[in-house]
Amino acid sequence: MQGEIFAAYKPIFESSNHFLGRIKRIFGVKKAGFSGTLDPFAKGVLLVATEGYTRLLPHICVEPKCYRATLWLGAKSQSLDIENIESVTCIPPFSWCDIQESTQQIQGVMTYTPPIFSAKKIQGKRAYMLAREGKEVVLDSIQMQIFSFRIIHYIHPFLTFEVALSKGGYVRSIGQMIANRLNVSGVLSSLERCYEGEIFIKNHPEKQILQKISIVKLNPLKLIKYPILSVPNLKESFLEGKKLKKSDLNVDSTGCFIVEFEDFFSIIRVEKSEVKYLLNRIEKC
Repeated sequence: MQGEIFAAYKPIFESSNHFLGRIKRIFGVKKAGFSGTLDPFAKGVLLVATEGYTRLLPHICVEPKCYRATLWLGAKSQSLDIENIESVTCIPPFSWCDIQESTQQIQGVMTYTPPIFSAKKIQGKRAYMLAREGKEVVLDSIQMQIFSFRIIHYIHPFLTFEVALSKGGYVRSIGQMIANRLNVSGVLSSLERCYEGEIFIKNHPEKQILQKISIVKLNPLKLIKYPILSVPNLKESFLEGKKLKKSDLNVDSTGCFIVEFEDFFSIIRVEKSEVKYLLNRIEKC
């Protein structure tokens, strides 16, 4: 079965896996996957694929990921969000200058420690599972790329901002950085993923509503940013999965390519003189 690929809007207070289960029931499929987990308290865009199209997910560019978040200054939580609030301290408002100074260096490559309530693995076990068990969680510092950052508004004690960052980055950690620079605690009170790469849902002209879930069906050939080759004379070779050489394709460069035919396409990697099938005979939707 070929499957489908689409953007779906996950609501707040639902895990990504539970949401995926609902989608599988709606579409009547057994196999489905998504490109990147959203925390239960977060809402927004998930790139979802079903059946055979799940194999396409690693080939789709989902960077930068754009988020809108609200930071609650004075609130404290180990998970850095509203799911595990420990205390709330009333603090005086900050000047606009203080707010700007606390955020002006959020750009480029940043080194940080992920939240202990995260999906990072420690000796094969998720960090959030260890944290929930009350065990000590020590995570190594990692890096993320900040492509853009801007303040939307500051209405004390809430600071709302938009940030575009690399895959695997944590917006909760950005909120923590801002709070630390203001010398207060802080948690995210809301988080919305607006874009995954070029993929969005809000105000999309082709948005549909299926059982109260907003989706936008997508064409995989427009999502995968590999050059497209047209070699109609080699259709039988691709159907049979025959071994090919670079010279058969009449290409000068190496790298990944999409080879498109009328009713299917393939993804290949050209290395020196050899051709490697990454995915072959993918039916068009």
